Order: sequence, then structure tokens, then C-alpha cells
Amino acid sequence: MKLQTIIIGAGVSGLLLADELSKSGVDSFILEKSRGVGGRMATKRIQDFSFDQGAPFFTARDPRFVEKVNDWKRQEVVEAWNFSSLDCWRGSPTMNAVAKYLAQGKTVRRECKVSTISQNQEGWVLKTDEGEFIECGRLLITVPIPQALVLLKSERALLNSEVLERLEEVQYEPCLAGCFLLRGGSEIPETGVVEKDDFFSWISDQTAQEGKDRLHSKIVVHAPGDWSLKNYAMPEEELLAIFENRLKPWIGNGMILEKRLHRWKFARVINPYSELFYLNREGTLGMAGDGFGGAKVEGAALSGMALARAIVENRE
Repeated sequence: MKLQTIIIGAGVSGLLLADELSKSGVDSFILEKSRGVGGRMATKRIQDFSFDQGAPFFTARDPRFVEKVNDWKRQEVVEAWNFSSLDCWRGSPTMNAVAKYLAQGKTVRRECKVSTISQNQEGWVLKTDEGEFIECGRLLITVPIPQALVLLKSERALLNSEVLERLEEVQYEPCLAGCFLLRGGSEIPETGVVEKDDFFSWISDQTAQEGKDRLHSKIVVHAPGDWSLKNYAMPEEELLAIFENRLKPWIGNGMILEKRLHRWKFARVINPYSELFYLNREGTLGMAGDGFGGAKVEGAALSGMALARAIVENRE
């Protein structure tokens, strides 16, 4: 199969990249390894309940991103969540609502994992885990930079040595996240967030505003980056047992019905690339994501939008 433009990754960076390109008449084909879209703006289902197990909220400071958020607000896929002094936003009803909205009208092939990338005289050749070969003239990669470099392993010579060195210096820290479904109300404040805890870097309960008499509680916790790195390979049962013990003050009289763990290997970039994106001189290979724009949702979004502008300008 031969296509003009392929984007690897259907997180917020890849989806906004596709969205901005489409406005300038550039069609793209998005490949996503997961079942859903959104990347770290992900939602997990436990029984009949949805948990925002990745990025729990985002902020908007750059005018270009603020404009996007205002549009999402008009479309009712985000809502203000001012649990602190920051002006925060979250997806409505869940964090992946934004990604689902952006994916509308786009060609997204899910559960399609690219295993290798090579180049021929006509462009790029992608091989999937299923053994399928997909060709394209322009390749845009929005997955975390270490994953992108693994995919480009056989073609690293195409990257300027200085650029490659800078890309290899980009570092991320992991995050171990736990989702707990409770019967009954938790002790988490009505804002839905515990702003300070002796262990967790994040504790939230999306049902807290329903009051103490609610039937269920949905608690999400994130372990700190340094602790997550040290204990990343620990068995799931042991990690959840530690989380449950640390959560006791916030569980109160609630009864845990089910619990799940998610390992975010590239949760937060701590040493980003110095520019908002990468694009080769020919405009045929590009990279974007939070590894370029900086940590958090806004950084990833601005990176994808900036890469789109560069491609359009390169065409002109």
C-alpha cells in the first residue's frame, strides 16, 4: 500500500498535526498501536466505569493552544477544573474525549504497530508486526523519541550527527499508575484531588463531587517518577498492594472492588529537545511530541502544530 503522508502515533501531538495539515489540503494516514486514540490522555474501563489513568488535566498558556482549548470547550469535550490556583482543564466526560473529537474525519488505523522503518528510492517503507508493508512519501513520527529512534535504527545515518546526538540526549521518567474502583465514598476532598500526599505525586477521585453517600468511587494514583523508575519491574500484585496500603487514609470506609496497574514508561520528559520539532531539509521525515515541546499536554500539542506549519511552509 502506497500513501503520501503517514503519521505514527495518535496522541494529541499526532492528531493535531493531522488536523492542521488537513486544513492546508494535506491528507494523512495515522497508524496507532493501541486500541484507542489519545496516547497519555488515556482512559481505562473497569466494569462500567471510566478512569483517566494518564494525564489527569492540562493547562493552556500559549495563545495558539488557548485558541484550541476554547474550540474544544465550545464543542463540549473539555471543562474547567479549578482545583488549585492554576487554570486547569480536563476532558469531558473523560480525558480521551479531546482525542476522539480530533480523530473525527481522520483516517486512523488502530492496533497497527510499526516494527521497522526503511527507505527506498520512492520514500519510506514501514513494516508492521503483522508483516504488512506500507509505503509513503512523507513520514511523521510522534511517539516518544526513544521509540522513534528504535524504529529509525537502520536509517539513523540519514540524521545529521549533531541532531542524532541531541535526540539521544532526550530523557523521560516513568510513572506507575493505579486505578481503584471502590464501593462507597472515599475521603478525598470534593475538589476531587489530594493536593499534597507523603507518597503519591497524584491522587484523584472523579466521583468526589457526588458527595459522601455516593455508591462508588474512582480513585487514580500516580507514583513519583524516581520511585517509579526504581520499582518499574516490580510485579503488578506487589505494586498494587503497596499502593493500597498507602491509600488507606483516603479510602476510608470504602471497599475496593477492583484495581488495575498501568506502567507509563515515557510519562514525563525531563530533558527535551531544544526545538519544537524536527524536519529534514527535504520535508520527508519529521518528528514531534512532548519530547520536543516539553512536558505535558500543551507541549505535545504545540509541537505537532509547529511541525504542521513547517511542512506547509516547506511545500510553498
